[in-house]
Amino acid sequence: MMRLPRDRRLLLTSFLLLGIASAFWSGSRYPALNEKAAMGGGVVLEDPLGFEARHPLDPTDPFPTRVAVTTFNWIDTNKQGMTFGLLFAAAFMTLLSLLERTRLEGSLSNSLLGVVVGAPLGVCVNCAAPIARGLHASGARIETSLAAMISSPTLNVVVLTMLFSLFPLYLALLKVGLALFTMLVVIPLASKWFFQRERTAPASLAALQPSVPWAPAEPGSVGTWREALLWVTRRYARNLWFIAKYTVPLMLLAGLLGSLAVTAMPWEMIAEQLPGGSRLAILGTMGLIAVIGLFLPVPIAFDVVLPAAFLATGMPVAYVMVLLFTLGIFSVYSFFVIWEAISLRVAGVLAVALLALGVIGGGAAHVYEKWSGARQQWLFTELAEGAHPVRERLPPPTGEDDLAILSSLEPRALRWQVAAIDAPDGIAVERRVLREPRGSEGALFKKHLGDALGLVRVDDTPVAYKFMPPFYRNWPIAAGDVHGDGWPDVLLGSDRGLQLFANREGRGFVQQRIDVPGLEQFYVSLVALVDLDGDGLLDIFFSAYRAGQYVIYNDGGRFHGGRFQELPNTGANLANAAAFGDLDGDGDLDVVLGNWSSGRWNPQPPDASRNAILWNDRGRFRVERLPGVPGETLSTLLSDINGDGHLDLLVGNDFVSPDVFYLGGDGGKLDLVEREMGIIPHATTTTMSIDSADINNDLLLEIYIAQITGSAPGQREQMEIRSTDELCGEYTDPDWKSRCEHRMEAHAIIRRSGRFRDALQCLASEDLEARNDCTAYALLRRAAQFERKQERCDELPDRWEAFRYICHYAFEEPFPFSDAERRRAIPQILNRNVLLVPDGQGAFIDRAKELGVAVGGWSWNAKFADVDNDEWQDLYVVNGAFRSADRESNIFYRNQGGRGFAEQTREAGLENFLTTAAYVYLDMDDDGDLDIIQVALDGPVWVFENRTVPGNTGNAILFELDDKRGNRRGIGSKIIIHYGPGGARHQLREIKAGGGFLSFEPARAHFGLGEHQTVQRVEVHWSTGERSEIVGAFAAGSRYRITRR
Repeated sequence: MMRLPRDRRLLLTSFLLLGIASAFWSGSRYPALNEKAAMGGGVVLEDPLGFEARHPLDPTDPFPTRVAVTTFNWIDTNKQGMTFGLLFAAAFMTLLSLLERTRLEGSLSNSLLGVVVGAPLGVCVNCAAPIARGLHASGARIETSLAAMISSPTLNVVVLTMLFSLFPLYLALLKVGLALFTMLVVIPLASKWFFQRERTAPASLAALQPSVPWAPAEPGSVGTWREALLWVTRRYARNLWFIAKYTVPLMLLAGLLGSLAVTAMPWEMIAEQLPGGSRLAILGTMGLIAVIGLFLPVPIAFDVVLPAAFLATGMPVAYVMVLLFTLGIFSVYSFFVIWEAISLRVAGVLAVALLALGVIGGGAAHVYEKWSGARQQWLFTELAEGAHPVRERLPPPTGEDDLAILSSLEPRALRWQVAAIDAPDGIAVERRVLREPRGSEGALFKKHLGDALGLVRVDDTPVAYKFMPPFYRNWPIAAGDVHGDGWPDVLLGSDRGLQLFANREGRGFVQQRIDVPGLEQFYVSLVALVDLDGDGLLDIFFSAYRAGQYVIYNDGGRFHGGRFQELPNTGANLANAAAFGDLDGDGDLDVVLGNWSSGRWNPQPPDASRNAILWNDRGRFRVERLPGVPGETLSTLLSDINGDGHLDLLVGNDFVSPDVFYLGGDGGKLDLVEREMGIIPHATTTTMSIDSADINNDLLLEIYIAQITGSAPGQREQMEIRSTDELCGEYTDPDWKSRCEHRMEAHAIIRRSGRFRDALQCLASEDLEARNDCTAYALLRRAAQFERKQERCDELPDRWEAFRYICHYAFEEPFPFSDAERRRAIPQILNRNVLLVPDGQGAFIDRAKELGVAVGGWSWNAKFADVDNDEWQDLYVVNGAFRSADRESNIFYRNQGGRGFAEQTREAGLENFLTTAAYVYLDMDDDGDLDIIQVALDGPVWVFENRTVPGNTGNAILFELDDKRGNRRGIGSKIIIHYGPGGARHQLREIKAGGGFLSFEPARAHFGLGEHQTVQRVEVHWSTGERSEIVGAFAAGSRYRITRR
């Protein structure tokens, strides 16, 4: 037992100890851990030895460079924890020197004491090693020092919470049980049997601690506070020097060795090369993984986050369990510290014991998984042998008769008037006065349920389908005036075909029938409204999953089978993105197809998924495949990013394949941009959306690339988050709310089944169809991910033919991505979006973080527009992952006068937590401000009505083009306006048909003018290369049409 001496040194040292601990726990450790716990398994690793990378790691760099970068990142990640370990160890040694101790003689009791000391610290094993060193140097027994070092990372309360929430119960119990067994059985027994010589702690701390030159001799008396403070300062400095000189060099060496190991054998290589088959191969692999896990000096919670990611992606449970136990419980640094402080034998025996326990744990998990798989097999057999009738679905809404709608729209069509502007020869300018806005002093936007405005969407797709692509994201939208009456209409795609909604004078919409037989059989995954035949009317372009691309030509505002055309099929499962532009300058729109194969089931797609151009030759289309490595393309954009008059092509790819950039030239030539050219510094890794816009009114285009963000340290605090338990509160409509609650019950069961790899969890569903869907999805994952046995795909019955197809496709041979191609490719970064700003020298620099738009959540569509009419283009990002347990709100960034952006989602009235991938900007009520219509991935259409107040700050002007020489809508043209005193102010808009994610806006140029009432001069840079300048008084509150003959 310990008896406390009554002197002031003890009080000061205790305050010092508590101060160090509280500063660390409240200022860094527990806030950071709580953030990781809140993200669950959603943490994305930027560095192989840590969560975040201060210095981005490029896999194409030379081996020494990658080792050096990983080492620097490791030091940066661990510097706080290591510093705490040093400071706390020195303070603890100082405290122990003031206590009179009575030894605990039993090995078990000393191990328990170590657990009591170490567990509350809650630091990583690397940070705990100096503390254990200090304990041992202060006279603690081996058992106490070792148990304290191991208990600190393994019994951290936040990490334990993550463990039991992310893993099946048996894996979590195995990890905790093996850790307790190590501390309470292995260490005491090893101490008795192997460590007799080392069991005696150093007799005199002073003998081990030579005085440092700057630490004076201790005073003989410590009766006053001043003397006590001097004594504590000197003793603490001596102890700190003692700990630092023995542990810091070993720490740096451990970081270097760990970096060498993980660079030589990256996690991706480990995951891809793991063998199955014979017991001997599995046993040997488990041993190798255990060595790796015990060797690497990883930060706290890494032992939970990385195995959780591997478990989700299908790594065999045996290997996951080995990593789950060995990562973070020991490291090469711990080994060095124990060797230096105690002996090589103690370090070696402990390492071998942990290795053996890791292999035993993996073996136990393997046996349990085999038993669990056999236990689940009856459910799969029942599914395969059962009678499953064709799924009954709600009838697709067909809409009203198109002729009746056309007759009702004609009298209300908006009419053009010749503008009183002196235009150059060959140019005509017409004007329409905008309606008076319904301004409001409240939020910028007012939220409406689409049903209330006639945008009624039917979605009875089973919940299980929405756990996998493309079903969880591909619900596209496009807007444009298909009737020529001046009012923008809305087109939606779904797994029941198309829905076209005619605009009724801005008061609402009515669904118009599309008379194409069999259209309801298509899963329409991409839609656009573009004029492909040059007649001035918008046609319907769409891509169908596993069924190719089509166009329905506009017949005077009607769409029917007589004008239906199938376009050439490029062989991909889906054209997930399209961009339109007159690449070859022949006056019609060509089509760039961004192809997609299967997403996460096969992140590197086969060659069939290569992107292509459909060259338009007066309605006849021919295919040309694009150079470069095929990727899972989610966004394509044609935009003149370098201002040379030619459309450039930007391709956003998900997963392994980097984004691809092409610079346009004469005759449709596209030159691949390579890394060594220095034009694009980097792009994103999981690219969903690409857009270009002039965000600072310097008449140069910036590029915004959006991906999955929100998992890096500090990012979650920048977003509003809700759990799925709270999600249905978003609805006020009782029918939608009831539907949401029912589907979220199924969602929770499917998530639990997938997380625990246990199809029997599906039995919790009381709905037979939902239970069978859940079981089918579990079988798909077991075949395609967990067991990697293609023959099991055929166990899926015909009712789940879509699952069976995806399962088989997961085994397609990926396109070989060579090292040489990777070195030429544009670098990829993780965890933040990219905003590329021209540097004035023909290249771009990334300023996303500096300008405040690096975080967008699980970003999907992200595009710029001036929604508050203040002259500066804002940014709206819709986001979310349907299969996640948490949902972030969409994010609105308001432009701060071109100097940056401020997040003002709630203030603008745009907060929405329902997962959304697609939206469009449009002036649906013709009042000069941009409204937003968006489609929830598992819910209704939402309309955000813009309530901008015109007058002093909210004036606007709109332009559209009718080009009789080039493509009719002027796609690819640029419009520049000059206004303000002396025409000194200017803005630029490019007419685009592409970019973003599954979203196409009307081909109009909208400009917010703020307080300005007039535009003095307009420049049009036509898509064919010519330039027109029109001087005159263009009035705010108007829409102008510029026609070139």
